Amino acid sequence: MDTRTPALKAELRGRMRQLRVAQSRDTLEAAGEAIRRRLRGWPLWQSAGVVAAFMALPGEPPTEEMIRDCLEAGKRLCVPAWNAAAERYEFALLAPGAVCRPGRLHVLEPVVKAWLPADAVDLFLTPGLAFDERGGRLGHGGGHYDRMLVTRRPGALCVGLACDFQIVAEVPCDACDVRMDWVVTPARLFRCELPVAAC
Repeated sequence: MDTRTPALKAELRGRMRQLRVAQSRDTLEAAGEAIRRRLRGWPLWQSAGVVAAFMALPGEPPTEEMIRDCLEAGKRLCVPAWNAAAERYEFALLAPGAVCRPGRLHVLEPVVKAWLPADAVDLFLTPGLAFDERGGRLGHGGGHYDRMLVTRRPGALCVGLACDFQIVAEVPCDACDVRMDWVVTPARLFRCELPVAAC
């Protein structure tokens, strides 16, 4: 790993958090709706039988309607939830009408948890602070998503969800960072050009 990577990540996190705070609620809601429309018309979303989504935090495009679309389409749906016994985040099934409450990191999660292994998921809708066109993703620094995604099965798709301002020239990364296969924003849905060698 490049010894500069942690410092570069910290600098980019700070910059992206400032940009997120500057986004109005109306802007984020419009972004969420545009992303939702792109996903609904995407054949790879339509063919996915099991989808891992996420409950959006403040500053992220809302995902409630995307989650509703998945359930109405008859897909099995799961979201990240804290597994206290394992002391890590894992995916828990989200059934229609499930009661959700804020969990360990204030993220909404089902109160009743039925765990689903990551290798059962076809398509992962993934949050992040920043993404690049090579599939690089910058999270919040806890490594929770990378640890969940690393056990996905071959062929399962990781799809980053982002506002257009979150697409940057390069996300600093190391061998532990899971790259995205696709990224969807309000303006476009693009396939990532994966590097020949891990960064």
